[in-house]
Amino acid sequence: MDLPAPLSGTVSERGGGWRHIVNEELARCAERRDRVLAHPDLAQQLCDHPLKIADPTRWNGYVPPEMWQTQRNDSPYRAQIMRVLQAVAEREEAEAG
Repeated sequence: MDLPAPLSGTVSERGGGWRHIVNEELARCAERRDRVLAHPDLAQQLCDHPLKIADPTRWNGYVPPEMWQTQRNDSPYRAQIMRVLQAVAEREEAEAG
């Protein structure tokens, strides 16, 4: 996940400060969620161990950060989400090509 560039300038110059950044991230999460839910078989993998989400439609599209403080985030939760997202991307690429 790309992090926003450091903030500079006034709040109005930044387009609303942090609220703008949060809204952009919420939109990215919603788009990510919709892409996964468009493939029910892949979305169902969110219900597998370790995430064990009861219903894939309850996932909000959030992906834990790649780095946590100064260390790589090797959480099994993140790994599972990334595998599902990679499968979605591969399927979308195959469908487009």
